[in-house]
Amino acid sequence: MKVKLEKIFFIITIIIISLVMVYWINQKEGFHEDEIFSYGSSNYNLDNVFQRYGEKDEINQIIFDKILVGNVVDNIKFYLTNPNQFMKEYNNLVKQEKPIWKTKQEAQEYLTIGKADVLNYFSVYYNQSRDVHPPLFYFVVHLVSSIFFGMFSKYIIFLINLIFLILSFIMLRKILKLIDKQYLSIPLVILYGLSIGTISTVIFLRMYQMLVFFILLSLYLHIKIIKNEFDIDKKTRNILIVTTILGFLTQYYYCIFAFFEFLVLVILLLRIKKYDKLKKYIKYHIVSAIIGIALFPASIYHIFFSYRGIGAGVKSGLGNIGIYLTELCYAFSINEILALGFILILMCITIIFMIKKKRKLSSTKKNIFTILIIPTILSFFVICLISPQMKDNTIIRYISIIIPLVSMITILILDKIISIFIKNEKNINFMVILILVGILSIYGLVTSEPRYLYKGYNQILDIARENKDLHYIYICDNNFTYLSALPEFLVYDETMIINNNLDNLEQLKNDEELNNQDSIILNIKKWLDCDKILKDIIDYTKFNNYEILYDSNELESIIYKLTT
Repeated sequence: MKVKLEKIFFIITIIIISLVMVYWINQKEGFHEDEIFSYGSSNYNLDNVFQRYGEKDEINQIIFDKILVGNVVDNIKFYLTNPNQFMKEYNNLVKQEKPIWKTKQEAQEYLTIGKADVLNYFSVYYNQSRDVHPPLFYFVVHLVSSIFFGMFSKYIIFLINLIFLILSFIMLRKILKLIDKQYLSIPLVILYGLSIGTISTVIFLRMYQMLVFFILLSLYLHIKIIKNEFDIDKKTRNILIVTTILGFLTQYYYCIFAFFEFLVLVILLLRIKKYDKLKKYIKYHIVSAIIGIALFPASIYHIFFSYRGIGAGVKSGLGNIGIYLTELCYAFSINEILALGFILILMCITIIFMIKKKRKLSSTKKNIFTILIIPTILSFFVICLISPQMKDNTIIRYISIIIPLVSMITILILDKIISIFIKNEKNINFMVILILVGILSIYGLVTSEPRYLYKGYNQILDIARENKDLHYIYICDNNFTYLSALPEFLVYDETMIINNNLDNLEQLKNDEELNNQDSIILNIKKWLDCDKILKDIIDYTKFNNYEILYDSNELESIIYKLTT
């Protein structure tokens, strides 16, 4: 009866947290460019980026327009026997690059599934081979987008993230049950689920919540192996292999935690000299690695040679640690100094009373605690080293896998400290921890907001709707961040995206379509020289007058209406 009651309250807790997530996704107004990329790379069959000068970039133009037409075998042989031909054609296409007017229908095609693209997983796979992330998450996005045919909505990926959040809750409960701490499930789920870091992860429309689930599933399996005295039965073996493959195909950060988890278990097996079990355990991971790489060979380039690969660690360096520690504190709505003090107090109390009472953990409990603590700490530092240095408030995604682990460690340490003072009183431990967690969670929800809300973007969309029949010029300084403006491109009649670093604004002089307009809408990113760009456009076109419709430091845009 007591177990059933606990399960009912656990389900109620999950429902409440899910409703909190729904509230915050409703507050989300705009998108990070990576979020829009999640849709485009999953659903568009011509490219993984919405190109400003055509349907496809230069590589895809050669592949789709010259190689995959007619006699494909002969075409491949031609380029293999003429290795310089590909680069020659590529460079010629680069020289011909010129921004063009893109229609709202083209934006719609990029973001949603068309009739010919339903369950077109080849395009998803190919798009991701040209990115720096594996394809599993994008497969799932493609599947759900196919169900919501022709629709672009933030709720599509939010639904995926919410499902994996609930699965993560279940895994946390299963882990606690495995170590006889099931009575702490509700406090743990509240601490993790209502943290600003978790809310940010769920409303950020990327693969990180899916990654968290596979990290927790892997941890569960390793604790189960330790509990079973390192015996790996057939069922556990199969689930371990599948989990490793799917985690690898979700996000490469899975490999970081999995590696340290693997290392800890190998050391534990070496210490007790269980060499036969060690060989089997290593073999299972070799099999997983071979299958994972065979399923997605592009991962070799992504991990070792891409701009987000192992080499990126040298660029990021130790300077990230302070930034990421601050962000981890923000994830739990705790001041950094208070967090450090809290950690030191917990450590001192634990050490003093462990010495005083001479309490010794069993070898199994020590091993479980080791495989929880060590991979968590080492993964955090490696993530700091290899993750990009970013000025915006989006880095919380990179430490998303740490948040549930830190939550669990905190709950277990609190339980241990309380049990030193109060023996064999699980109900009291539960109530004390629940009260502490409840206070912290309420404080966080009242005083902090999650990342990735992009408030104010609805005002930009209102401007687009009011001027939907006009042409729209969007000026930035790269070939990717403008993806965040795709919802605007869905509204305006036509849009031209100009890279101020690469494109000569003088081309607007002879643009017939632009010359036929009496007024246009212009968006310039605020980190550019807005006054100069505005002056150049006025000099190069017939538009002599302008008014500012929107000026935001938060969204870094100035929107003008230019008239003749």
